[in-house]
Amino acid sequence: MIKPPLLRHAIEQTIPELKTNPDKLLMFVEDGQIVGTGAQSASFEYRYWLTIILTDFAYPLDVLIVPIMDFVRRNQPEIVENPSLREKSIQFTTEQLNHDTADIEIKIRLTEAVRVAEQDGVNLINHLAEPPLYEWAEVEKWKLFVKGELVRESE
Repeated sequence: MIKPPLLRHAIEQTIPELKTNPDKLLMFVEDGQIVGTGAQSASFEYRYWLTIILTDFAYPLDVLIVPIMDFVRRNQPEIVENPSLREKSIQFTTEQLNHDTADIEIKIRLTEAVRVAEQDGVNLINHLAEPPLYEWAEVEKWKLFVKGELVRESE
């Protein structure tokens, strides 16, 4: 699976504290399925819930949600394009620890298509890219402001 480490990297780039305290970001794959495609090869699809936990989170929740939504738009676009998936594919829970920090849990339903093709007796494994968002939905640059202060912007 390639999506969990990609999302981890995006979150780590957004929240500076994770560079010095990487153990505050936990990720788990839960309720995973491997679904054959019915092709005449070993091609398949991963289907799973990715659970993301941030402990002692001391930022506004938006600081976490924006990079997650940016990741979803690029790597699981049907979540934002399909109204029925939009309603149930991303869930979250927070536990307020004190006035300044909370533990945050976010669950995202992800899929990854894997094409397996045989060439000269060797299986070639290729993770397929997601289809792009509709052209009108693509935003290349963004800025996140919290209380009027620039917190993060796209590169």
